[in-house]
Amino acid sequence: MVRLNSLLLTNFLAALPLAGLRPTRFMLQTGAKHYGVHLGPVKQPQEEDVDARVELEPNFYYPQEDAVFAYCRGALSGSSQKECGWAVGMPGAILGAVPDAAMNLCYPLAVYASVCRRLGQPLRFPGDVPAWQMGSSMSSAMLNAYMEEWMVLAGPKDQRYNVCDASAFAWEGFWPRLAGWYGLEWRGPVEEGYVEAETRFAPRKFGGKGTVRRSFSLTQWAKTEEVQKAWRELADEWGLRETELREPNRVFGFADGTLCRAGPLNFR
Repeated sequence: MVRLNSLLLTNFLAALPLAGLRPTRFMLQTGAKHYGVHLGPVKQPQEEDVDARVELEPNFYYPQEDAVFAYCRGALSGSSQKECGWAVGMPGAILGAVPDAAMNLCYPLAVYASVCRRLGQPLRFPGDVPAWQMGSSMSSAMLNAYMEEWMVLAGPKDQRYNVCDASAFAWEGFWPRLAGWYGLEWRGPVEEGYVEAETRFAPRKFGGKGTVRRSFSLTQWAKTEEVQKAWRELADEWGLRETELREPNRVFGFADGTLCRAGPLNFR
């Protein structure tokens, strides 16, 4: 993934002078994985003006950044590109109306709630009390678009930007609202019956690795025949394009990781 994503960008950058194009600002979107939040508990808060690369495993964000920086210095084209500035946008979990998206919370949560309604089941939260109350910086597709437009047209050059709506968010506050939109009863964290997993790393470099506790996984839930059958019925009733819950690991894995983190996502 690192090699392919890096080549996609470096090939594009190398083609710009061949096409006679000289941009004045280059905007690169990466994300919260810049801080290593997918690897374990990280330093709080996540600050955009601190070089917080976490190189515990390969991450294509970093070589992509380096390629853009090199282009803006003229190191890739062999000629000065000093008039070209860069901006890096780093959103958190993105909410947006995109079907079958591997890293978009709206799709798996909407499927989960729709199937729960079909089956007459309450909307259960899979995590424990710490995950239920944990703060999280959230982003949206629309917010990203407005923010990135500003970065390119009006913002100071050569800066990273955390992209979030800056409102206080926790699943404890959101879960009843989500259930209400679908006319569902909801259930918060249970008292017992959790499966506990240790994170692979401790990016914050102190206090040991993190722990994630789940009473169930949305990924495994989506694979059950009961859920698959309910979705096929919904798709047939409403004429949906996605008639099967395909690739649950890819689609629901992101939701599992976002619902149950080892530490807060706290952009500053």
